[in-house]
Amino acid sequence: MAKKSEMAIKINLNFLKSPITILVAIALGVVSGLFLKNFSIKIIPFGSIYLSLLKMTIYPILMLAVITSIGKLFSNPSAKKYILRIIAFSLIFLFAVGAIGIITSLIIKPGKGLSKEAQIVLGKTLNKAEEEQKVDVKVERGFFAFLKQLIPENIFQSMEKGASLELLFFSIILGIAVGLLDPQYSKNVLNITEGLFKAFFLIISWILFLLPFGLFSLLAGQIATTGVETFKAMFKFVLVVYIICLLVFILNVLIISLKRKVSFITSIAALKEALLIGFGTQSTFASMPAAIEGLTGDKLKVDKEITNLFIPIGVVINRFSMIIIYTVATIFTAQLYNINLSFSQLITTLFLSVVAAFAGSGMYTLVSIALISIIFLPLGLPTSAIIILLLAINPVIDPFLTATNVYTNSTLDVLIAGDINKKSKKK
Repeated sequence: MAKKSEMAIKINLNFLKSPITILVAIALGVVSGLFLKNFSIKIIPFGSIYLSLLKMTIYPILMLAVITSIGKLFSNPSAKKYILRIIAFSLIFLFAVGAIGIITSLIIKPGKGLSKEAQIVLGKTLNKAEEEQKVDVKVERGFFAFLKQLIPENIFQSMEKGASLELLFFSIILGIAVGLLDPQYSKNVLNITEGLFKAFFLIISWILFLLPFGLFSLLAGQIATTGVETFKAMFKFVLVVYIICLLVFILNVLIISLKRKVSFITSIAALKEALLIGFGTQSTFASMPAAIEGLTGDKLKVDKEITNLFIPIGVVINRFSMIIIYTVATIFTAQLYNINLSFSQLITTLFLSVVAAFAGSGMYTLVSIALISIIFLPLGLPTSAIIILLLAINPVIDPFLTATNVYTNSTLDVLIAGDINKKSKKK
């Protein structure tokens, strides 16, 4: 009898993790945000608490995964080849997503053919931005400024403020050091970090039972506070972003299906939990444990060591979401101000979008959006106004951009791990 009751509890709890329950929670959150604004605003704290629960485990998982994986890799002489391959695949995908963003924007023209109502709403926002010149966030630039941002003065302060780039740098250095230790000591340290990594994964599995409630609160509160006026005015901009996300999504499905020799449905189903977490929380970090579990699970069976190494690095460095925002926003702004960008300027846009995305690694959305000035200044485009618009519309596009980020990083992991496995078999 005791065993039956335990099984019943497990079934009930697993129901909370089912895709149907999660999708219903998302739908109810949207409806609540649109029609029950006062209620939706009141439950915002519940969504914030759930997000805090996820964040509580994310940075330890990031650090432990990188330390363990790099430690194991650097006990292997061919570790440098793995790192170089990760960089090469990441750059190829970043430029590819940027190219898709530019081409799609040029075809659909989000800054052209706007309605009078849209022009009025955007005009008011642009005028306000021009009056308030303090919108731009001051960001230190240059190589030495980047190094200063990269190296943590105090690792505990970095954890407190969520400086993911600093934590990643520290974890990489510590992982290399552990890997180069005497094998006896290295093995002992790696056993501890791997054990802690699995413990945090167990905590995440508990937290995911609350996912439907967390998603409902987050989405309802976000929609209730954002409103729909700016969304209507920037409908074409949002449409272009959605189309790009769809194109990248289809590309990811094809690559994963072909590489792992599984059906399209399986390639999506294996990562559905990570995609839903990314969509609902707008946090690639929050979806990281689910992505690792989905990639290394029975459906895709991707190499665990490579996945534990790449996914934490990828979610920090590979900002595909920002690449899409930068490219679409550049074309949109140029068209809005009737500025025709030459072919060389489009290439500059592509290159600088990748640079800006790297420069914004680990930064909050506000600062990352402000880094669009890296692209706009050389092209002679006004920066302040577009930052206001992007911040206003970000809650509407961010769920899809985050899900795209999660899926594209997962696809990269499949490519990198598959390539490495082939090389190792030949040897």
